[in-house]
Amino acid sequence: MSKRHDSSEFATQIFIDDLHAVIEYYKSNDLQQVVLIRSVLEAMLATAYVNQFPDDILGLVLKEPGGFTWGGTKEYISRSQFLEVFSESISRF
Repeated sequence: MSKRHDSSEFATQIFIDDLHAVIEYYKSNDLQQVVLIRSVLEAMLATAYVNQFPDDILGLVLKEPGGFTWGGTKEYISRSQFLEVFSESISRF
């Protein structure tokens, strides 16, 4: 389990550091690369991770990644705050 953090200390870097620690723990050697498969908010975290550790990543699969920049993220959040009853986004089955 990851270290628990005080909610007042939350920052993207904490999540990136936690993800890096997990990847480093499970790698069998220093040259091994990983493929990250993430969706929504975790996809944005995976993108931030790739920016810091590009040599650790072999591939990246993102589903509904939101935004890749702060402007894109704000726009994604504003769109996701409103529920359209007949929209494709709530059709899961």
